[in-house]
Amino acid sequence: VFYTGAQPLTADADQPWYDAVEQRFGVKLKIEVPPQSNSAERLQLVMASGTYPDVIRFMNSRDKSYMDGVRNGIIIPVTKYLEHAPNIQKYTYEKSWAALRPVEDGEIYGIPVTSAVRNDGYAVREDWLDAVGLTLPDDGIVTLDAFTEILRRFTENDPDGNGSRDTYGLGKYGIGDGTIGLLVPGPYESFGWQKYDDEAYPYMDRIYSKTSDAYRRALRYSADIFKAGLVDPNSPLLKRAQAEERFAQGVTGVLSFFAGHLPGFANNLKKSNPAAELAYITGIRGEDGNVTMNVQNSTLYGMWSVTKTAANPQKIVDLFDYLLSDEGWELNLYGVEGVHYTVNDGVKTASDLFAKLKHNGMMRRKENVDLWANELTMTPEWLGTARLWLDRAVEHVTVLEDRDFLPPISADGRYQDGKTNLDTVVTKIVLGESPVSDYEAALEKWYANGGETYVQQMNDYIAQAQQ
Repeated sequence: VFYTGAQPLTADADQPWYDAVEQRFGVKLKIEVPPQSNSAERLQLVMASGTYPDVIRFMNSRDKSYMDGVRNGIIIPVTKYLEHAPNIQKYTYEKSWAALRPVEDGEIYGIPVTSAVRNDGYAVREDWLDAVGLTLPDDGIVTLDAFTEILRRFTENDPDGNGSRDTYGLGKYGIGDGTIGLLVPGPYESFGWQKYDDEAYPYMDRIYSKTSDAYRRALRYSADIFKAGLVDPNSPLLKRAQAEERFAQGVTGVLSFFAGHLPGFANNLKKSNPAAELAYITGIRGEDGNVTMNVQNSTLYGMWSVTKTAANPQKIVDLFDYLLSDEGWELNLYGVEGVHYTVNDGVKTASDLFAKLKHNGMMRRKENVDLWANELTMTPEWLGTARLWLDRAVEHVTVLEDRDFLPPISADGRYQDGKTNLDTVVTKIVLGESPVSDYEAALEKWYANGGETYVQQMNDYIAQAQQ
């Protein structure tokens, strides 16, 4: 098994877990987990070697090695084997299957690792809210005006009480090339490919719309709050980890964050600032009254693909199907009883080895947040709070229609020039270096350089995937 996208395994913690799976299935598992720093390079070497592992974990269906493997016959279809995998069928989003049909033969080329599709809300410094005289509603849902007021007071009202104006409301991070997109897209319906009735095409990402002003209004709002100084000015140059660090340092007070990771983040925050407390904005209500946030794009967290040299593909599929059964799911969540945890009067207690366990995430159930709201990783107080936030994140999600598809025209150099120009202009508008009106010319250039083909190819794909 070649396992990309994972942390290096710990023998004393992980081996008992694999031993339990081996005993259950009568197989021998040999796991290779390359360092994440050179995972892509190691995967390319494996695919070119001519000697393949039975199973390879790819992190998304756009991975070039995955696509090349399918086209070259190294990755085989598993459609007929999945017919005998009831748990995989039960716990996979219907939209996930289209992403695993990368070629037009209709076959499925991978065992889906389903992600619990959710909206990510915002971590908020609750002690700062107290300092500036604000509170969040019990359900964590705020209006856009209320959200803006939080950013304003965190910037202007000295929430840390040090007598200096050295804080910002919103922490953000760039795309990775110095550009940045919309700062708060959800309330303006500007969050990716959806079906609309007011567009020239059935499906549209509002950033490319010629008929709706939703993206333009979202762009104007982003420019307004940045110009007002309510956003960390370093945002375009920051990576995710750096934005989190600035939040922890008390530079910013609001940051987009996955609720499942908040307990650990809160504990680390208290190490540097014992007085710090966290609250959570679960949603921002848009003008239409709906709640949309930072929408996850894919229903997948990768896939397990079977290679042509695997001796028993059905047994491979059966193994992953077992991990989604009730018995296997317990093993996924908690590890091996007596090794990773003990049970006393029905209460599970983690051992020292549980924290070192790296296997989890091999399989996931749709709409299920148990991997994060786990009684072995959270205190009872955090468990109830985090589960509430996570359940709301799943409830308010809007699943995108593109299924991680990248239209072929996106590889064209002329198209890439138009896309780079559009991204650059959007960044300049957000940062106040260009007027919002410059967006129109950049959009026209994008369409002229292949954007029209991009939209058509995306619509063709989504229409086909719906069948």
